[in-house]
Amino acid sequence: MFRKHFSAIIYGKPFPMGRPRMSPHTSKVFTDPKEKAAMRDFVWCLKQEFRTQKLEPIPKGVPIFIKCKFVHERPKKYKGNEELRKITVPDADNLLKFIWDGLQKARIIHNDNQITDCHFMDRIAAPNVEPHTIIGLGYWDSLEIINADGSPAVPKQSK
Repeated sequence: MFRKHFSAIIYGKPFPMGRPRMSPHTSKVFTDPKEKAAMRDFVWCLKQEFRTQKLEPIPKGVPIFIKCKFVHERPKKYKGNEELRKITVPDADNLLKFIWDGLQKARIIHNDNQITDCHFMDRIAAPNVEPHTIIGLGYWDSLEIINADGSPAVPKQSK
């Protein structure tokens, strides 16, 4: 059975995970400073929301379901009043990887390889709606999933 565990709305432009680059001058690999700053801010927001909800991290070995909705800024050239499906860059796989790495760095999940099911929507905002990302996280509650000591590998809800 699926159990909802964590949800958050992170305001601001959805940010894609970039690829490490090699400096032409020093031949060293580096990550874009804008990406580092965006990840730092994203992890901070996740940690704050996680503390507010008084939750425990999902332990290692528990399969996770994640649902994401990326809402991007609406360009002025688009007419109409509805939200639109987005088919331009950044690619959804890079947006998802950023979310997954952020969840891991915020220590909400142990490893992104626990994510077994994912549903996402990539949208252009309706008029007068700010860009944001909605994240929903849950886990599969199954008797087959146990810790090394034989106890069920299901996160405990704090009171």
